[in-house]
Amino acid sequence: MTLTRIAIASTLALLVAAPACTVKNANDENTGTAENQLVEDQDEADAEDEANEADEEQALSGEAPDTADQGVDPAAVEDAQMERVRLNPGRHFRPAGCIVTTVDRAARRATHVFTNCTSPAGRTLNGTVVSTWSFEAGKITVTHDTEPGFTINKASVDRKATITYSKNGSVYTRNRQVTLTGQTEKGKEINRTANWTMTYDAAAKCVTRQGSASTTIGAREFSSSIDGYKRCGVGTFGCPEGGTVTLERKKGVGGAEKDLKVVIQFQGGRRVKITLPSGRVVERGLVCRVVGG
Repeated sequence: MTLTRIAIASTLALLVAAPACTVKNANDENTGTAENQLVEDQDEADAEDEANEADEEQALSGEAPDTADQGVDPAAVEDAQMERVRLNPGRHFRPAGCIVTTVDRAARRATHVFTNCTSPAGRTLNGTVVSTWSFEAGKITVTHDTEPGFTINKASVDRKATITYSKNGSVYTRNRQVTLTGQTEKGKEINRTANWTMTYDAAAKCVTRQGSASTTIGAREFSSSIDGYKRCGVGTFGCPEGGTVTLERKKGVGGAEKDLKVVIQFQGGRRVKITLPSGRVVERGLVCRVVGG
């Protein structure tokens, strides 16, 4: 899993594990249908964005497959980076030759044309993505723009993603800003803006995450944010040390009869506290490994 959903994904399952499942707190109170719908919308929007990130950005940015969660080393020489951009896509997509990448090194631009390509996630891509780069000391920025008509399976996507990689000592930082419009695979109209910042400390084996997103999916509009999230023990399913995830929808938007706000607080270790719009609290446990425990 990429870092795009790592703070939220493990917790959404606690609220909406299956259509017939509900989550109960100590007083045997169930989460409501509206709250579950908010979480399901968030999960669908995040899944769509994550699939786009995995299917395109990681492969087209010149990242090596085994460093997708850690970012590209910003100290890489520009020529070497652009050579990876030229060669890397063909290692990700099948069948061989389904993607044609043309690199203009002088303009720091690459044009990727997909024809019935199967991504590592098993999705089918068709259309064109244009990627442009800028290089600074200790920093690489890449912008991926889909051209009109770009599709992933049955989803139509018009998306601009700007990713900035930087490094300070053993800490890699990855900022990702996205604007996306189109349709999900379920045929729902989607509009999304997001700004996420992730770090990975290669020495401490810890990740952090901050950021927010605003999404309209179908007739419903909602926002999500992550603040102060930290998880160590990367590669060994370490538990979060802390952080807060907030999902919110305002009254009157998409027919909502009331404000909805779900707050998910990582308490350290396996403990999670979920505050529902009613003020009731659900306490749950994560499936993770307590580092040092």
